[in-house]
Amino acid sequence: MASLLRSRLESCSALLESRTALKNLVLSEPGYVDMLFEMAMDSAFTNNHQACWILELVIADQPQLLHPHIDPFCQCLSSIKHESAKRPMAKIAFLLVSSSEFTLKPPQEQLIMDCALEWLISETKIATQCYALDILSELSATYPELLEISRSIIDQRYASSKPSFQRRSEKFVRRHFRSV
Repeated sequence: MASLLRSRLESCSALLESRTALKNLVLSEPGYVDMLFEMAMDSAFTNNHQACWILELVIADQPQLLHPHIDPFCQCLSSIKHESAKRPMAKIAFLLVSSSEFTLKPPQEQLIMDCALEWLISETKIATQCYALDILSELSATYPELLEISRSIIDQRYASSKPSFQRRSEKFVRRHFRSV
């Protein structure tokens, strides 16, 4: 079973059709879900980024599948190094902090917060940085100190950032500071 999933991940392309077919395979066999989580959270796995792509689609389709994996997910988040794996993992992290379906413990929130801050200040791809801002925005309800930290980072990066990050930054500032 694991070898079939591994071989399908190896042949998976970034095309939505290919990823959707693999998502459907994972959802058709309950044992595949746990295997996919393991592969996605294993940075040493060669096709880790592809597993993350599929995991994002699986969780978007059936978020409740994340429940038994929340703690390992939070623990592994900072170890994700492949740029193509960070964005889907950031999207899943955003779902975790923004959905009322999930209740995170403070240590889990702290792990997600630390990772989001790291993504925001590092030279990671813009989509990941945008999700990081969204994560920090959600967590700021519990951790208001995140607002000033995030605002400081935005102020430092804004002028040299790409338009998509600038728009997300403006949205963050409008939401929390009522000005641009």
